[in-house]
Amino acid sequence: NAIAAKLGKKLLLVNFPLLNKQNGKDEGHETKFQSIFREAELSDAIIFFDECESLFSKRSRGGSIDTTELLTELERFEGIVFLATNRPFDLDEAMYRRINEVFQFKAPNYLERLDIWKLVTSHKAVPCDPSIDWESIALKYELTGGFIKNAVISALLDGVGRDPKSPRITEVDILNGCKKQVRGALQMVDFNERVIPKEGLSSLVVSKPVMDNLSEMVSLEKARGILFGSWGFDEDMRSRQGTTALFWGPSGTGRSRSAEAVGFELGKPLKVVDLPRLLSGRQGGHVSNDDTGAQAARTVFQEARLQDAVLVLDGFSLETEQGGGGGGSDDARLLNIVVREMARFPGVVIMMVDTTGSLDVFVSRIDKSLLKNLKFLVEFQLPSSSNRKILWEKLMPPALPVLKDIDYKKLAEGSNSFNVSHIGNAIYRAAAGAALRTNAKDRFVGMKDLNAAIEEEKTRGESAVDRWAKSQYI
Repeated sequence: NAIAAKLGKKLLLVNFPLLNKQNGKDEGHETKFQSIFREAELSDAIIFFDECESLFSKRSRGGSIDTTELLTELERFEGIVFLATNRPFDLDEAMYRRINEVFQFKAPNYLERLDIWKLVTSHKAVPCDPSIDWESIALKYELTGGFIKNAVISALLDGVGRDPKSPRITEVDILNGCKKQVRGALQMVDFNERVIPKEGLSSLVVSKPVMDNLSEMVSLEKARGILFGSWGFDEDMRSRQGTTALFWGPSGTGRSRSAEAVGFELGKPLKVVDLPRLLSGRQGGHVSNDDTGAQAARTVFQEARLQDAVLVLDGFSLETEQGGGGGGSDDARLLNIVVREMARFPGVVIMMVDTTGSLDVFVSRIDKSLLKNLKFLVEFQLPSSSNRKILWEKLMPPALPVLKDIDYKKLAEGSNSFNVSHIGNAIYRAAAGAALRTNAKDRFVGMKDLNAAIEEEKTRGESAVDRWAKSQYI
């Protein structure tokens, strides 16, 4: 639009997917592409083909009659034609020969987002509270211009709903609008092994050291746009400054939720890959040799980069030989390749290691020179008593009918060594028992129900032999 206005020309917008649904020639025996280019010539217009993904995908499968006709008309046309796509990596050499310039539009960094927020809210029709902290909003929410505009519209609707005559947008309205747009943007990105994060760091119940590490990860990644954009850091450094993290600890301690929270804060979906399957060369459903396994590992990182996703390598366990990949020399070589690729990844990549002990076994399989590439080593431990109290309160459904005798502090003390899954199971077990009571007046969950559920949860993972041994000696 800006170029057309600058040149004093009209803009002919063509939706490529809709155009592809039209078949045959018109009454004048012109193809659909001939009609478009003739109209552009008569109107002295710039042509803008939007959503050209199908064009490039057809090229990768050998082309089509429509593609050939379009390329022919492109060569004949003497004006300006724009092709827009989300998949520039699908362009082949033949297509590049017909394109004079390629422009990559990147998501705005923090400073650019701040300018967009101020621009969108500068109109008198958008009455905003002067106390709104635009800098913190621009830093927190990784939104593009279109989503920022939608967030302002959503906030304006909230303001009109409160006071139709004299609406005023508050910071709470803007924050709510941003949250809606983040969820909408994440839903739009679709690919295999996708996980859509739903909550940010504020929803986590983790120790302070873990929260500090997660916050630093988010801040470091958000600064990348300014460092490599406005401040001119060398592009070669980008490949050496990925945000790499190792999350390790026993299962049920919040590692997966923490990875999702990082993705939410950055406005990116998660691409979750089974690491043992990748190391065994079975990623993608087929067994491969060592060289192909290395290529499969590199392909996973390339896909995550193109999908602009937080890459999560999950399932690596030091408790079982199978989860560790067998421990052979080939597995160790592939693991070193994975760690090397992590360092080269221009974004966030998180490796999950499930262990109740130390990382000695894991470290012994990695080249010591590669360990420095892991910027964050985050240990997740079982929740403390104070955090267990918060988890009991948080996991209790608001609509659950409970008695007044609920003491969350005593529940936390009685559920020592419980993780979030154990606490959730105990609440569910207690609620199920209360729901099946014949007398409606007794369908409430009380301390007696929860304490009984805690004891059942403690013995649920024990084998019959374990229970027999305890009965003999305890």
